[in-house]
Amino acid sequence: MNNSLIYVLGSNVLEGIDNRINELNQKLIANSSKFDQQMQKLYSKIDRLSSNVNINTHALEPYIDKSGERFQDKLMFKNINLLGVMATDYGDYSRQILRIIFTGDELKTCILPPGKAHLTREPLDQERFTIFLDAVRFKFKLDSVNFGLFYKSLLRRKLTDFLIEERRREDVQTRIILTDSTPIRVLESCTINWDFTANNKGIEGLEFITHQGSGHSYLLGLCEVNDCDPKSTSNNNGRILVREKKEATKTRKENCFKEIYTIIKTFSVICSWDPVGTLVIPSAVHFDDYSSSSMYHRKENELPTHVAVTSQVMSQVWVDMIEEINQAPFFSLSPLNNNTIYALPRTHIVTSECGIRYGNIEGVAWQGRNELIFVSDQAKNDQGTQCIEKEQSMHYFFLP
Repeated sequence: MNNSLIYVLGSNVLEGIDNRINELNQKLIANSSKFDQQMQKLYSKIDRLSSNVNINTHALEPYIDKSGERFQDKLMFKNINLLGVMATDYGDYSRQILRIIFTGDELKTCILPPGKAHLTREPLDQERFTIFLDAVRFKFKLDSVNFGLFYKSLLRRKLTDFLIEERRREDVQTRIILTDSTPIRVLESCTINWDFTANNKGIEGLEFITHQGSGHSYLLGLCEVNDCDPKSTSNNNGRILVREKKEATKTRKENCFKEIYTIIKTFSVICSWDPVGTLVIPSAVHFDDYSSSSMYHRKENELPTHVAVTSQVMSQVWVDMIEEINQAPFFSLSPLNNNTIYALPRTHIVTSECGIRYGNIEGVAWQGRNELIFVSDQAKNDQGTQCIEKEQSMHYFFLP
């Protein structure tokens, strides 16, 4: 009996140890999987950085010194060796050096030298700017004769963009004001009567609008792909679906169970957004995709007004006018000569994406009559670092 008891106890102990070992193995496997995922992301970023370095190296090649000049390895500014500053490319290096040599206020209020008499902004201090130029030339071993051409062709535009961004950093503030602690709650849930032919292609932009003439409410849904069909090979058949809200209908059922004197009442509310028509984006708008839309409301629901539609692939925004009409689809886009396509700023380095910097635009909103705010998604693994620089951020633009 004692031997049996010892055997049972020993068996339980061994089983407990075995279970603990299995648990540890599962945790190790889970942690290993997470580690592998993190390493994969790191490898992807390294690949993209390497790609960007290769692109910038290629761009610098015509300006690299080939005369055998011996470049100094130290250039001091206030106890800082400017040539020891690490950077991913000449653009990143230039931004870092400017922040070392000039104050934040100078970068926000000044322009590039030389100044002009008719301009209100003062130029950056010429003596310190010369130190900056020397740092760039020495760091990347650029030819002294061709350095002026390098500055005009590549560097000056980057510096101008940098100073503009520094000014915007001061002017644009984002605030979140809490006026009510009540959490967001669902008021109503309605179906949209539309058959999506793919799991990952649908409506990318949505606008709620009231038709002033009829008082009816509508949804304007921007299709992500041309013809609202993922199989379409077209690049100029954008569509905006117009959906009208149908009033909710109520059905009531009562089941009376006299045996237990209980009345069960079941109410079901059904509402839907039904199709009334489609707005056709002009065929001159050659977009491969449509990522977001926004309407500018000078006053609530006032039409006509501007509408903006973005393309992530093309890194462009199309701006048009939309107005009410008295027959389906109850809204109309303006004639072709009243709309404009704006390309978001490009780089000066030719790449497979044609120098696209804002390659992940997922949202757009009007801030004012001539002001648009864009938001960027995370850069994809196959995109260069020129897109990484602008990923997961907000961008504030003024239209010409």
